[in-house]
Amino acid sequence: MPSPRSVAPTVLAPIAVTALALQWFGRTYGSTAAERHARLPGDEVVAHPQIVATHAATLPAPPERIWPWLVQVGWQRGGWYTPRWVDALLFPDN
Repeated sequence: MPSPRSVAPTVLAPIAVTALALQWFGRTYGSTAAERHARLPGDEVVAHPQIVATHAATLPAPPERIWPWLVQVGWQRGGWYTPRWVDALLFPDN
């Protein structure tokens, strides 16, 4: 029977790698490396942030077609455009 000391790295390493990968993915979803390194509006508000998250989506339409869709996103409006199960779990009253 393997000792707990020999089993711990085998069990903990995949958990740690998965947690780090999910944390990175959660902060960078949809963005390119160039977008993550670019100066964005609002960056000047906090000089040295502890956490930086840059999410992005490329939409095949000009801004004037996107804006009316974008301003109605959110709580008690058009929703968050997440899968239904996420809305039901996180926003049951919406």
